[in-house]
Amino acid sequence: MISYKLEVSMADKNLKITNQMYDIICDCCNQASQTIVAKREKRTYTVTGRKDEYTLYLTLTSRDAVLPNRSLSTLTRKVTANEYMQKILEHHTPNGCVFKTNLLHEDTTTMRITHQTDTEIVSEIISIFFEKTMSKKKLELASTAAENIRNIVIQYLNDKMNL
Repeated sequence: MISYKLEVSMADKNLKITNQMYDIICDCCNQASQTIVAKREKRTYTVTGRKDEYTLYLTLTSRDAVLPNRSLSTLTRKVTANEYMQKILEHHTPNGCVFKTNLLHEDTTTMRITHQTDTEIVSEIISIFFEKTMSKKKLELASTAAENIRNIVIQYLNDKMNL
């Protein structure tokens, strides 16, 4: 899991985040964490505090690396669906934006890829076998991976013949 620490303010820099707005955003974080996409990607949104009356601290946790600004779109949809927030945001969305975010910290110590689509895996296998412009370290890693892939495929073919 990867955790991103974000500073989040309203896109209209003159719009203060009132206590009621803060509570609504916290509730919208919970709602955004319960969406089908968020559950599938094991993504959670948590407001962790305030910097000042204009800025919140938010933690975005995801199983895969994401672009934090893009991943707030689920939260943005939840916020704009709230009746109270709709009224407030009516003339406070410059260029259609609700939030302005700033990445403070990305926890890469626990960074591990836990899921890839079949297409992404096949693409990576092709690059392991055919990529010509790798550094020496990556070439050694690819060579080891290629050997492991060969062994798995040979085992699969032998098991398939024994069916």
